[in-house]
Amino acid sequence: GVCFANAIAIISVSLLVRYGGEVSIGDRVFVAAGAYTVALVEKYFGLSLLASLPVAALAGAVLGLVFAYPSRHLSGIYLAVATMALALALPEVLLRFSSVTGGYEGLYVKLDALPGVPKSLQRYYLPLIGLVGVVLLLRHFRGSRQAMALLLIRTSAPAAESFGVRRSWARLSCMALSGCIAAIAGAFLSFSSSTVSPNSFTLWTSIFLLVGSV
Repeated sequence: GVCFANAIAIISVSLLVRYGGEVSIGDRVFVAAGAYTVALVEKYFGLSLLASLPVAALAGAVLGLVFAYPSRHLSGIYLAVATMALALALPEVLLRFSSVTGGYEGLYVKLDALPGVPKSLQRYYLPLIGLVGVVLLLRHFRGSRQAMALLLIRTSAPAAESFGVRRSWARLSCMALSGCIAAIAGAFLSFSSSTVSPNSFTLWTSIFLLVGSV
């Protein structure tokens, strides 16, 4: 299950590279957003993965927009450095708010998503179903007008802007979609591993995602 969750996270980085033409080292931040959302929703509201998964996806998309807007004019090495700083700061931020995030110990995800089904099967097949679902959705997205517009901006920004497609819109869209998918990966990751802590979201794990997307 953990492998399938990481595969979803790698897809989120690949999407940003393909359609945004940029390298991000901070996608693990969005994975952490999804993982902690699932854990916190269970802790405070007693809801399982199936209920918290849409909330996690929304949290990842919003966080992607929050990061993309101030960095929309950055590109190349400058964007890579900015996202690396985000990845470096993440563990410290999680520890700073230990009363919410659980600090070094982290939080536990205990509730069954499908009551009556063995936990081991849930941890394996639910991330697998999530991976297949993400792949199918992106396959559909690949042939859409929005995807063509993003590829046009990557190829020739002046040509795209002549058709009314703005580069800033492309950056926001790519980061929001990438953040959403990464947060879904984080949701399945927390469910599969039954725990979420700052040690799972270091700079090296972000580099792992980047290398996996190549």
